Amino acid sequence: QMRESLVLIRRKLVQLLSIMRAFALEHKDLPTLGYTHYQPAQLTTVGKRCTLWMQDLLLDLEEVDRQIETMPMRGVKGTTGTQASFLDLFDGDHDKVKALDKRIVELMGFKKSIPV
Repeated sequence: QMRESLVLIRRKLVQLLSIMRAFALEHKDLPTLGYTHYQPAQLTTVGKRCTLWMQDLLLDLEEVDRQIETMPMRGVKGTTGTQASFLDLFDGDHDKVKALDKRIVELMGFKKSIPV
C-alpha cells in the first residue's frame, strides 16, 4: 500500500509540474517585484518565480522516485513472520524458499525483500 501511495503521489506531482510549466511559460514576461529577506528587491517575472517553486517539487519527485526504487517488500513469510511454513512445504530446502521469495518479490515489482 505504501508503494501504491508513492506511485499515486508521483503521478500527481508529474501532473502538477506539467500544469506549472504551462503557467510559467504563459507568465514568463509578466513582471513582479522580487523579495530577499522579506525586503523588496529586483524585478523578476511570475514565470521565473513559478520555476523556483517547481524546483522544490522536482527535488520532492526525485525523493519519491528514490523511495519507490529502494523500498523493500516483506517477501514470503508465514503468519508468524517467518519462512518456517515454506521450509516445511519444500522439505527444508532453503534454496527453494529463497527462490520463491525472490520470484514473488520480482513479480510484485520490487527489487529486494526484508530478510527478517
